[in-house]
Amino acid sequence: QTFFIKEGMGKGSGSVFASKVDLYFKKKSSTNGVNVELREVVNGYPSAHIIPFSQVHLTPAQVSVTENASTATTVDFEAPVRLDVEKEYAVVIKPDANDPNYLVFTSKVGQTDLTPGNVGAAVVQDWGDGVLFSSTNNMAWKSYQDEDLKFTIYRHKFNSATGAVTMTNDDHEFFTLSDWTGRLVMEKKYI
Repeated sequence: QTFFIKEGMGKGSGSVFASKVDLYFKKKSSTNGVNVELREVVNGYPSAHIIPFSQVHLTPAQVSVTENASTATTVDFEAPVRLDVEKEYAVVIKPDANDPNYLVFTSKVGQTDLTPGNVGAAVVQDWGDGVLFSSTNNMAWKSYQDEDLKFTIYRHKFNSATGAVTMTNDDHEFFTLSDWTGRLVMEKKYI
């Protein structure tokens, strides 16, 4: 599923930092896990470039399933994932061994809405900025213009604060110096 980071989402910054993504699974494998990653989009299609820190592997025990798309599987990224504004990205879900037992919830125009408060209503419009894709070989992608993945991506909100950092050099055996005041002159001697 592709999505677009609009300029206003950066709140004056040229990028945002994603912390996690919620996905909604209807079925899962009992033996194989699933990989979730964020990728760059090139010419409207997911590329092979995985955004640093965004690749997460889930075991079947870590995947929650739901009958009505109400229970999320939260995928926490290893570190904040930088996404630049005015750029398109994709959430990619890859089951281990291409296991066909994984099913995720999508929204398709003309189908019934399962969202609490809207249950039974028809889906009358596409989500907007993104396109759903599928691929059997992770290279050729088929688009679905009237269908979108149900997901929520979370952005870090940083607060300004002060702090202190103590940095310590590694103790190299060839040179040790502590509590030095004044000028230090080093000479190179050859033996």
